[in-house]
Amino acid sequence: MLSSRFTKNTLEKLPDELLLSICRYLSSADVLFSFYGLNSRLSQTISGYYQHVVIAKLPYTQFHCICTSILPHIGLNISSLVISNQWKGVLSTLFLNYFSDKMSLIFPQLKHLTFISFNSNSLKLFLNSLQNLPQLRGLNLCFQYDGSIDSDGSETLLDRLFSANNNRLNSILFDDESIIFSVDDEICNRFYSNIQKLSLDIKTLCDLHQLLTILPQLISITVTINEDSSIPDNINTCTPVHSLKELQLQSFSPSWSYDELESILKRIPNVEILSISIETYDDERLIDGKKFSLLLSNLSLHKFNYFLQYYNSSSSSLLDSKKILSSWKEFNQKFICIKNDEKKLIALYTVPFIFSYLILHGTLARNEIFIDSYASQVKMLTLYEVSTDLVDIFSIIKKSRQIQRLNIRMDEKIVPQSLQQIHLGKLPYLTKVLAWRGSSVNMEYFRRLLEIAPNLYHLEVNFEFIRSLLDNEYICELFRRRITHLYISIPTTIDVESVVSSISRLTTIATSLKHFYLSLLKDYKASELTILDILKYLPNCHCLISFGIVDIIITKELVSKDIHRWILENSTLYDYKPFFVDYTGNIFRLWF
Repeated sequence: MLSSRFTKNTLEKLPDELLLSICRYLSSADVLFSFYGLNSRLSQTISGYYQHVVIAKLPYTQFHCICTSILPHIGLNISSLVISNQWKGVLSTLFLNYFSDKMSLIFPQLKHLTFISFNSNSLKLFLNSLQNLPQLRGLNLCFQYDGSIDSDGSETLLDRLFSANNNRLNSILFDDESIIFSVDDEICNRFYSNIQKLSLDIKTLCDLHQLLTILPQLISITVTINEDSSIPDNINTCTPVHSLKELQLQSFSPSWSYDELESILKRIPNVEILSISIETYDDERLIDGKKFSLLLSNLSLHKFNYFLQYYNSSSSSLLDSKKILSSWKEFNQKFICIKNDEKKLIALYTVPFIFSYLILHGTLARNEIFIDSYASQVKMLTLYEVSTDLVDIFSIIKKSRQIQRLNIRMDEKIVPQSLQQIHLGKLPYLTKVLAWRGSSVNMEYFRRLLEIAPNLYHLEVNFEFIRSLLDNEYICELFRRRITHLYISIPTTIDVESVVSSISRLTTIATSLKHFYLSLLKDYKASELTILDILKYLPNCHCLISFGIVDIIITKELVSKDIHRWILENSTLYDYKPFFVDYTGNIFRLWF
């Protein structure tokens, strides 16, 4: 009693400035949960946190308290709200249980809403609740963890997005890890004049043309195209979008042609900022500056950014880099042309290089001239056809000081290009590494990666990677202190007993884990008994907030009953802490 009274009195004696300095190290939800309502002075001190609230990665009991005892009292002050389904996948559903029919009453001043890790179903449910919010204009959507779209179709989801909040939204921004949309005929006869700013992934060039038609007041669009397509048959009847001032086009489909690009540019006569990152086979017009100048001649561009990866197996060796560059002299800016004879690849781009999301072949990514161009800009980098020896990766990321996410697609057939020691500076923003492919990784180099990335906390790796890690004591210690988010892919070649055995060891090491998921590859033989075998080791992870197994089949008989009670009766999990359980779409989740 004396101890708690002393702590309380000491806390109250701290000046507001010091309290707010402490709060900077906490999430907004932690600040609200810890200080709101303790007394009038502390509630007033943290009132700045009422405006921008983040509901993410919370323990279940804390989430319940915030929704029932805090948000109803401060909702009038909230102008920006972030809601995350990350790892748990059920938070949004429970949030709607509290607020679905009261959103406009509880949050009347809400101006901007951000959804993290929603799938298409949870997104649709939430969009239905966005009605009559007078100030809400902007919607951000990040890390849509389930790219599949149900039988309603993406056109229905797009319609709900564009017409949400009674057609009041004017900005809808998806990030680069989100749902891939298609625009079908059902939506093409509608117009959404409210949408002015849009960023999203789509399937084809035809989808982009459809968007330009149904969004007549669009001012800015950032779009990524993921599949091959051709110019739509009705292109000659498509109307121009005179309002559009900015277009950023990125495509991971290597079939672009000059004519396809021309079909877009003809529809945006008033564009002022144009950024294009595409790949092509065969069409030399896209590396010919004189022809490209004709393509842009009717535009009043203030800024032009270009990155082209050109592949041609038959004639690329005959193309001359100097000749290519000389054709771009009419442009009042610098271009660089890199030629890679080994892969029959030419890379042509403007300087300064502005594209922050890149998917690159290992040989191109290692080019020193190219590294000097893109390293300072890249934030999300995917590398394919690189060796399992991470020293290959170090030669690529050594200057990438801003990199946040690294996705490595390893190939065991690739021989490391260089084994010399590379001086590596710190990568302070690198927080997430994905390394799915490749059965093994050199653990010594992984140790170096952990050391140069002091804020790395999120790993998505295969099972063999984890099994190798468990044999290295020093890495285990780094892993214990640093990794809080872990996603492991388990192939069918690994038997259940080996998986459970490794997890039993892993949980004694990774005691800082907050979010832990296993993904079973297709046709993996596991049952609900596997769940119970793993659950017995989870209490070793004292900080654990969520756990899940993706693509595990639970019998219909058990699903129809109470899974929560089944776990209580067959494990000691409740002795660990209270929990919420969910099984939807073959994903088993626990939320503590």
